[in-house]
Amino acid sequence: MNTKRIAILYTGGTIGMQPSDNGLIPAAGYLTSRLQQEPRLQSGQVPAYDLVEYEPLLDSSDMEPHHWQQIAEDIAQRYSDYDGFLVLHGTDTLAYTASALSFLLPGIDKPVIVTGSQLPLAEPHSDGHDHIVEGLMLAAKPACAGVNVLFHHKLLPGNRVTKSSSVALGAFTAPNAAPVWVMDASSGPSPLDVKTQPGLAPQVPPLKPCRIGVLTLTPGMPKAMLVHFFNQPLDAVILRSYGAGNAPQQADFMRLIEQACEQGTVVVNLSQCDHGGVAMGTYAGGSALARAGVISGGDMTLEACYSKLVVLLSHYDSVDIIRERMQLNLAGELTQRD
Repeated sequence: MNTKRIAILYTGGTIGMQPSDNGLIPAAGYLTSRLQQEPRLQSGQVPAYDLVEYEPLLDSSDMEPHHWQQIAEDIAQRYSDYDGFLVLHGTDTLAYTASALSFLLPGIDKPVIVTGSQLPLAEPHSDGHDHIVEGLMLAAKPACAGVNVLFHHKLLPGNRVTKSSSVALGAFTAPNAAPVWVMDASSGPSPLDVKTQPGLAPQVPPLKPCRIGVLTLTPGMPKAMLVHFFNQPLDAVILRSYGAGNAPQQADFMRLIEQACEQGTVVVNLSQCDHGGVAMGTYAGGSALARAGVISGGDMTLEACYSKLVVLLSHYDSVDIIRERMQLNLAGELTQRD
């Protein structure tokens, strides 16, 4: 008999939607009825749970940073009452939320499992059934402490994932990180029977509105477009460059970058490639960006970089400190405890 207790935070998304004349829609109370029909949740091997249903339920496309903070605060408020947490979330921006939670809850010593589904529970072959059952089991494992994403029987580091498919059941990948856990015959169904000492509830920092621009380089971008972009009042820019972090070396473009850095805008260089990352000293194009004041994003995903910038810009006033913190734990070392 499993004696652990898990809090399920249901924010919305495909997993709990039901059919309507206008397509799939969220419906208050619907998820509760679906869970009561899942026989595996009554087996005694899966931990007990309490369901917290958000009002209103949101399509993840409508998620904003203040929703990240709400989820983190809800976890902190319930921290001493539960052994772990399962966050049910729409898939479109799930990687942003998981990344943000990892930075809002650094050093958390209980599992926070973020998951959703490609097919709603109303569908007979929905992947949501397995995700909820496996998510509850993994949320009871002290070895899975921290913020992680569960999808298609794999547990992946929360700030290393990206949604790489809109149709495949294995929608999420971690291009530069190994799975934390793989569900197979040797890992379930019985959770690890390990006792944990409850830690202190995390202190969630407040998030402030941030102006972050994302610029994806393409060959022959018009100068007027670049000038317009950099004329915006931006706190930070994520520059999605080519390959190992390369960009055009034309004087006009480099001057725009230099001016942005001189004016206190944090400019982070991310590769457009999923696998690998930025190595700004490899080619002249990357070295020129470094001399202009651009900092390396290493092998961060776009979602991790964006959410980390939001947290740092909300917490620090010093541009130098933000730049320093952005460069910590790069090249495969970006951890949830940063």
